[in-house]
Amino acid sequence: MTDVGVRAAARSVRQFLPELVGPEAEQLEAEIAGLLVEPGGEDRLRRLLEQREGTRAFLGAVLDDAPEFRPPQARPSTKKDASGYNPLPGRVGSLRAPKFRCPVGDDYDWWRLSQTDSVPKCPTHGCELVPES
Repeated sequence: MTDVGVRAAARSVRQFLPELVGPEAEQLEAEIAGLLVEPGGEDRLRRLLEQREGTRAFLGAVLDDAPEFRPPQARPSTKKDASGYNPLPGRVGSLRAPKFRCPVGDDYDWWRLSQTDSVPKCPTHGCELVPES
């Protein structure tokens, strides 16, 4: 388990906490935010994410996507229309969710899962998120 992958999972899980842990989301988000600014906090982040079923599964899925370390919700999917047509496997026709990050700290990644989603501000710093190039 790589430190890079654990940090990537912790940065991106913040967006999905309400659906993964429900009412605990706000408290857990604050704990994760605090650990992300601590140097060498990867072991504590991993232990924190492994405590709950939803975040444990999320962590595993992100780590399985090495070296990109994307959340499962943001991975490319292949379009399939109502007629059941499914194009040949590969990059042709795949959709990729754009990633945005906090320009101030290395503590928040956000994925635009739909073109109608408005890009939020960083919950830690209150600044505009920037697209990752």
